Amino acid sequence: MTILGGSKFIGTMNYLAIIRKADFIDLFKYGKLNVFSSICFDGDVEAHADDDDLFGQLTRSMNLFEYSFEYMVMHFISDDGNEHPCSVSIENVRRLYTFDEEAKKEMSVSFDSRIRLHVSPWNEKFKTLHNNRLISQSKRGIDNLWAMFDLPEADRKKCESIITEDIVSEVFDELFSYRRPVGEQSIWTYLLRYDRHSYYPKNTKGYFCDYINVVCNWIAKEEKQGEDVEKAEIYAKIIDCAEDKFVLLSDMALSSPLPSRTDEGAGCKFAIAAPLFLLMKDKFRDGFYMDSKFVKYAKEFGFEGSVAVYLLGLTLGYDKTYSTYYEFIKLRIFETSDSAVEIGSLNKSDLMHHAPIAKQGMLFPTESNVNSGNDKRRPIAWLYKRKCVYYPAFDEEEIRRLKGEGLKILKSLSDQAKGEILKQGYEIPSMEEIKQIREKYGAWSWQ
Repeated sequence: MTILGGSKFIGTMNYLAIIRKADFIDLFKYGKLNVFSSICFDGDVEAHADDDDLFGQLTRSMNLFEYSFEYMVMHFISDDGNEHPCSVSIENVRRLYTFDEEAKKEMSVSFDSRIRLHVSPWNEKFKTLHNNRLISQSKRGIDNLWAMFDLPEADRKKCESIITEDIVSEVFDELFSYRRPVGEQSIWTYLLRYDRHSYYPKNTKGYFCDYINVVCNWIAKEEKQGEDVEKAEIYAKIIDCAEDKFVLLSDMALSSPLPSRTDEGAGCKFAIAAPLFLLMKDKFRDGFYMDSKFVKYAKEFGFEGSVAVYLLGLTLGYDKTYSTYYEFIKLRIFETSDSAVEIGSLNKSDLMHHAPIAKQGMLFPTESNVNSGNDKRRPIAWLYKRKCVYYPAFDEEEIRRLKGEGLKILKSLSDQAKGEILKQGYEIPSMEEIKQIREKYGAWSWQ
């Protein structure tokens, strides 16, 4: 039976607490640490591998985290573990557990070699917890964009009704397991997971070619290549159109046979919402920046514009919208002098300057979604930090900046590196490319 931390106990008891890696370093250095949340248990962690109740109690006060090596589970004994804060002495620590094997490897490198680490029996539960929180953070991107676009709450509710929780869960499940969409899936799943592989124009027409491709994928219940899409009558009309204007192209798409097959299930004019979303996804691939003219333009499409913003918010997530959102709400902790950045002037270059280094790729693929063939925007190099954080670089200046911040050129491809590169929406470079990158950039001096 799980013993939880709400009751009073007499004498020394066993406790579990989740602490930051940095907190343990302080504990090891100073010998004491104030722990602000802990739970009492029977002392046998391994016996609770399937104990959802204990795991839930342990993690309920835990903050968001990006990488598993940021935190650890500490087993300690105390006479007053129910008192918070509880002062823990290093002598009373019984065991240290990492969230997973990768975290153990990372910490083993940076900790005193005498410290023995164990992988917790909840590694899969921690993975699920992390993934669920990633989904929540992605949804918060919708909140930020909804405020900045000043969209009606009624549209938000309607978007939630057509892009359901089941659809969002399926999209993220595929992302986390590196699966591609196949079979009887929602058209929104095929849109959100769409990745361009064909030679479509690199302009507005290209987004409508992508839209046709998404519809073909959905109808065929599998992802199709360009040669199959080009057979559609509307494809030729889009390509041959004399003007590259969104409204004109959307009118052509709306007059084709495709809306009769898509719109009832999609719950909107898919021929507008889908290409508009893909356009936005390309425009804000590096993160959302304020463009008042574009915001006004997007709102002119009514509910379909709201759908596109909803999908963009889910795609960008909180990480790639918060910087501009903070400017939008005039965060009180920001400076208020004349040198402060004004929201009206915050553009793409401002965003990249002010935003801290984070994951450079969105949760969903971007570059490969809107470019193709020789035009496809691919990193010229990959750099890493602490062997667990990977960043793409698209030009020599970016390599210079990242190396100046302590990152190193990637010299080999581990399974983890491959997974992180795929997760960010990029193709895995070949070993020959890695070798060329290492030879060309690895020995550069940036003095």
